[in-house]
Amino acid sequence: GLLNSTEDSSEGEVKIFDLMGRIVKQVPNVEWNAGTLVQIPLMEQHGIYIVEVTSDVSRQVGKVFLK
Repeated sequence: GLLNSTEDSSEGEVKIFDLMGRIVKQVPNVEWNAGTLVQIPLMEQHGIYIVEVTSDVSRQVGKVFLK
């Protein structure tokens, strides 16, 4: 996943966008550790969303498909 390739333990912000570029969810101060799954509840319809994870040292972007 997006967070597995970053540092062992970190904190940052997660933004979830629809394909029109609108933010559908923004979660500040998310903490993660290597090997730990981070789940963010999302009450959106099925489709493709863009997830951006930003920390002090990195920024990663990926696509998520909700069924």
